[in-house]
Order: sequence, then C-alpha cells, then structure tokens
Amino acid sequence: DQLAAASTLIDAAGEPLADADEAPTDTDTDTDTDTDTDTESTLPQDLLRVAAGWAPPTSDAFVWSPARAVDASAIEIEFAWAGLEARRSGIVLHRLLEETARIGSERLSTAERDHLVDRVPLLLASRGAEGEALERGVAGVRDAYLRTLASLQGHWLLRSDHAESACELRLSGIVDGVIVSGVIDRTFVTADGERWIIDYKSGYHLGGNLDAFLAEESARYQAQLRRYRALFEGLGATRIRTGLYLPRLDQMIEVN
Repeated sequence: DQLAAASTLIDAAGEPLADADEAPTDTDTDTDTDTDTDTESTLPQDLLRVAAGWAPPTSDAFVWSPARAVDASAIEIEFAWAGLEARRSGIVLHRLLEETARIGSERLSTAERDHLVDRVPLLLASRGAEGEALERGVAGVRDAYLRTLASLQGHWLLRSDHAESACELRLSGIVDGVIVSGVIDRTFVTADGERWIIDYKSGYHLGGNLDAFLAEESARYQAQLRRYRALFEGLGATRIRTGLYLPRLDQMIEVN
C-alpha cells in the first residue's frame, strides 16, 4: 500500500497525475491546462475601490528660501544677440584663452601656442561651422588669439603666476537674499593684493566712435559683474576690481 501511494502523484488541485513512466498524451495536456485555469479561478477576488471624488492629500507648494538660484550668466547676453557664426567663434576663443591661462602666458612655448591655434578649425567644425563660415571663423579666432598674446594687457591677464589664479571659476552664494551662481572667465590677485574679476567679451566694433561702443559694453554687463563682485565679497574679499576684456580689439574696460 505504501509503495502504491508513493507511485501516485497528486497535483495542486488534488487530482492524480499520470505516472512518470507514461508519456503525456494530447488529452493529458488539455486536462492539465483546464486544471490550471480552474485553480486560478478559485483564488480570492476581493477588490478595493476608492470613493468617488477621492484624491491623495497634497501639501502646500514648496517655497525656496532663499529664492531659487539665479545664474549670473543668465544676465549674460553676449551671444543672445549675436549670430550663430559669432557665437561659435566666441566660444572657441574663450576656450583658447582658458587653456593659455592655465599654462601661463609667461610659460607658453611656441609649440604649445601653435598646437592651440591648429585646433581652431576642429573646434569650430565640431560646432557645425563649415565652408566659408568655417574659414571666416578660423581667421577671426586666430587673429584675436594671437593679438591677445602679443599685447601687454593680454599677456598680463593670462599669466599663471598671479596669486589665486583661476579660469572658468564656478561660484555660488546668496546675494540680496537670492541664491546666485556664475562662471567667471578669469580671476586672480595681483602683487598689491587687488582681486581682479575679468569677463571676456568676443564682440568687436567696426567704424568710428570706439569709445561709445566700449561705454555701451560696460553698461550692458555691469549687473553681471556686480553679482560676481558680490560673490567674492561673500568669501571675504575686499579690494575688488572688475572689468571686461575684448580680445578682438585688445581693449580692457574697468567696470565699476
């Protein structure tokens, strides 16, 4: 009896299965399928329904305190009004000035300078410049870059032996109760303890009345530089000077 009981297999529904030695037939397969279906139908089917008009509880809208971050560069409108060609050239020129300042204009070798210049076509092409636009862009960026290296102002700005020298420096802080963040093109402390904050502007001016153009640039970016100044004041800096450098004109404008 024990052997007979052991040779009989019982499925989940309590029905005997065929012996293991017997090959399943089509009828056996159909029976198994039906049994599985019957088994599932016997499972509990309790459903919970929410009341009509129910909604999950919500809290009051979150209010940032201080106010959410304002990117100081959002005030930056240098490329907003410029065409795509000028935008590409400006970005690539910024890149060359950044790399040069990290090396240091006082240590930049001829080979390093030429390597940076040779990268200009690739950098512009990677941003979509082609054909005559690429040729114009390469000529403009190279001219502005080499003009900067050849000038006393440009050489001074790009020296790496200034104290606390930094390029593309990201800062955040609270200014007038608002969180402000920005990226500063160039900053350093001179030997006499003055903190300079420099923003590169790749714009240029054709024709006369250059002084009026420079005055307009100064007014346009005054708010941006004021925020940069406030960020450094928050870090304890006191003797701060801010300015714009226009490499295509080799012009330095101090902005108060």
